[in-house]
Amino acid sequence: MFQSRWDFGLAAQDALALRRAVLVEGMGLAEADVFDRYDEIGAHLYIWDANGPIAAGRIYPQGEATAIGAIVVAPNQGDALFADLVLRVLLDKAQTLAGDPILAKPLAKDIPLYRSFGFELAGYAPDVYSVPINGVRWHSACKET
Repeated sequence: MFQSRWDFGLAAQDALALRRAVLVEGMGLAEADVFDRYDEIGAHLYIWDANGPIAAGRIYPQGEATAIGAIVVAPNQGDALFADLVLRVLLDKAQTLAGDPILAKPLAKDIPLYRSFGFELAGYAPDVYSVPINGVRWHSACKET
């Protein structure tokens, strides 16, 4: 059984540590590309179980929009399953906020996941994706048998 919690700003030490472990230490990305000023104002979702960290992500205001992202999954935790879960929770929260559209800068490997929820290239930057707040395409992995 896993648990989750929201932490705000730089108090989100567990979520930030998991992001560092996965992206900086694991993938070799530069810290300057992994962390930014939005970490200070963001709400960070952190998921863990008795064996340790599982996944994390964040949500924050960005002008008139709501931005989500920084989704990471600990190695050997079923990357696709927990990335999907974190994205669903962040999108659900984003739909309760005033910011429209919802923006994201997904890692290249996560673009198909974001697209499955309706995200498209925003058009003003090569790595920014957006979906209107009421345009999220909710879907289920459950299939009729």
